[in-house]
Amino acid sequence: MLDIDNTQKPDDELLSLKNEFVNLCDEFSAFNNYCAFFCESVSLHSLNDMQMDKVCAHGLGRFAQSMRDRCQFFENWLQELHIRM
Repeated sequence: MLDIDNTQKPDDELLSLKNEFVNLCDEFSAFNNYCAFFCESVSLHSLNDMQMDKVCAHGLGRFAQSMRDRCQFFENWLQELHIRM
């Protein structure tokens, strides 16, 4: 789940700022697709009046936590780039 390969870390000084920003944009675009999928899934689930069992709720909770963690990762990466500018 959300196992986007991020081989370039914010502290990797081998990349230029421009290249790192392009990497960030690419990764964020992929992450954005996960977010859209999650929102659409939850929306369709509720619109179809489907009951949610504990296992499904637990899975959604884990996915949501993973998304929040990834958001924090992007926030940290943006702040690091901002400092380096």
